[in-house]
Amino acid sequence: MAQIKLNATYGLTGTLPAVSGANLTTLNASNISSGTLNTSRYVDVAGKILQAKHENLGQNYTAATSWTEMDSFTITPTVATSIIYGWYSGGMYSGGTGRWGLRLTSNSTGSDVVIAENTYSMGGTSSNHGECPLNWFEDHNVTSEITYKMWAYDINTGGTVYASINTFSPMFMMEVSTT
Repeated sequence: MAQIKLNATYGLTGTLPAVSGANLTTLNASNISSGTLNTSRYVDVAGKILQAKHENLGQNYTAATSWTEMDSFTITPTVATSIIYGWYSGGMYSGGTGRWGLRLTSNSTGSDVVIAENTYSMGGTSSNHGECPLNWFEDHNVTSEITYKMWAYDINTGGTVYASINTFSPMFMMEVSTT
């Protein structure tokens, strides 16, 4: 078979002969003005944000020396193969010894399951302020609504745990593509 070699340094004009495009290596979607491109010729990049949600947690909660539900947040995944990445970053205050915990549960499996937990200790004997952040990834495998619940407890005294004194503490959730 005869081969034709072209020097495209100065650009090409005209119409190329009808040959297979199987060996084209630098064709991207911006070069396509009509027709279709087989999906095997392009890759959808993992890590794309499919949706993002923001909620504020900003109330006082009385928590005994066991876990007490503070608030809940929902997100409905658009695809089952994505992951939910979330984080909570807020100030906490305890009227007791300054030792408290936060826990996050998810019902993506049909019942509440702990997916993140953190405890914080100031080591004091009276009222204390501090951060108790949570970060999580959840590989959920559902497209139905997922409810996340935030729980807290005052470890030593069973007193009042305050979230977000005089401000709101943000809860962020993002659905991230994995394929």
